[in-house]
Formats: sequence, structure tokens, C-alpha cells
Amino acid sequence: MQPGEAVGDWIVEERLEEGLWRCHRADAPFRKAVLKRIRGADSGRLLTEARSLARVRHPGVQGVLAVESTGDDLWVVSEVPQGTPLSSFVRHPPLPLKAAFEVASQLADALGSAHDLGVHHRELHPDAVRLTGEGRVLLLGFNLRSSFDTLPREGPYDAPEAGNPGADGAGQRLPSDPHFAALLTDPVVAAAVARAVRGAR
Repeated sequence: MQPGEAVGDWIVEERLEEGLWRCHRADAPFRKAVLKRIRGADSGRLLTEARSLARVRHPGVQGVLAVESTGDDLWVVSEVPQGTPLSSFVRHPPLPLKAAFEVASQLADALGSAHDLGVHHRELHPDAVRLTGEGRVLLLGFNLRSSFDTLPREGPYDAPEAGNPGADGAGQRLPSDPHFAALLTDPVVAAAVARAVRGAR
């Protein structure tokens, strides 16, 4: 995709990374968004899952503005993410203990709202969670099940059962969001506890 090209009602501005572009709405140049290309073997199923993702309405989940289809490609147009990656707070400065528990609670609530509609993240990692200036958790980067053929099978945040051939009948990774969330929030809470202990001395 090149700057100026159109995908539905959206005009590409610049490439951010592989498969991801900044864009704006054709009739409202001030309305910025993020355009993500998703490919998978089953385009029909992929479209259904993308539309399910678009139905998720929660302040802790990056909003989907539109779902577009061009040829073999599916495009998801999402809100521009705000805030600081969660990974920053595993290092310095760590979050206060109360704030760390609030992050874990908000993350669970955001995932729960998506799960209620049958949508699973499946690739949760520290940079997929942002903390806004208002202290709100924002969850980004949902991956659709039909695009699993383009995802790595193993990673530091995979659940122990990931890649089990009998798990879902297709040899794919299970939707192990609870395991991911626990691994993500554990170092954040641990850093907050260490900070609290140092402050109590």
C-alpha cells in the first residue's frame, strides 16, 4: 500500500510496520485511524470473525471503526491507540501497588467483554496493552482465528497447552487469554510490590 491509496472510505497516509498503516477517512481528513491487513485461508470465516470483533464495545478495547474487503485481503480499521505500553511499567518507574491491581482488574474486564461475544485475543503481550493518561487500560491487537497460519506457534506468553494437536481439532493454538493475562500482570504486580516494600523501609 502506498500513501494516497484508498481502502473503502479510508485513505492510506503512511506505513507504520508490516501489515499496518496510518490512514484517515476520505470525507474527514482529521479523523485518523489505523489500518491493518489480515490474511487467512478461509476468507469467509475471517470476515465473520472481523465483524464479531467490530461488535465489541468496551472502553478498554481498541474500537473497530470499519471492516473492508479488497480481493483476497481483509482490512480492519481501528481507533488510533493512546497511552504507554504496559511493558514500560515492568521496568522503571513501577506502578504503585493499588494501580497495578487496578490494571489487572481492568484487563480482565476488557477480555471478558470480548469473550462474551466469542472474541479471543490469542496473542496478548506487554505491547498489546496500553495505559492511558487517565489510568485506563486499553487492549490492542486482537488476532483472528482464521489468520493463525500467519502467526508463530510458540512464544513467551503462550499457554502450556499451546500447539496441542488435539486441542481444537486443527492443531491450532487454544484461546488462552487468561493464561496470557496472568503472565502479563504478574511482573507488573511484582514490581509494584517491590516498590511498596522499599517505601516501607
